[in-house]
Amino acid sequence: MKHALLLGLALLLSACSRAPDTGDLHQILSRQFQRQLGPDAVMIRNLEKQDGKAESDQGYLVDVRFDLVFLKSFDDLARQTEDKARNGQWLGVLGQGLSLWQLHMQYGSFQSGDVVQVQQRLELVKTDNGWDLAENWSKP
Repeated sequence: MKHALLLGLALLLSACSRAPDTGDLHQILSRQFQRQLGPDAVMIRNLEKQDGKAESDQGYLVDVRFDLVFLKSFDDLARQTEDKARNGQWLGVLGQGLSLWQLHMQYGSFQSGDVVQVQQRLELVKTDNGWDLAENWSKP
């Protein structure tokens, strides 16, 4: 009985301190792109975790590579943002516009169906609900 309790506790602690896996990373990136551009703007394919390093009990650096598939063109996303602004939906329009402009600077005037390969380093933080981008938890 004592051994079973210790084994259960060890499993629980190892699950809490585990490194983020590709499922976690896919969820984090998808959620971030959805926040920035709205639903159904992009899709992440062929996500690979290249390397990772624990920075602390609560922090992790990870290098990823993935294909970013544009489901809508730059012009379509820009038009959606303009329509929201015209309809008085100001909440999030500025941030979405800045994110869209940043994508345009990186990838040009992308079209629906375009695929670009992305390599980047993510700084993650462990939250009560799992891993998330550290930038979402920075102090004001």
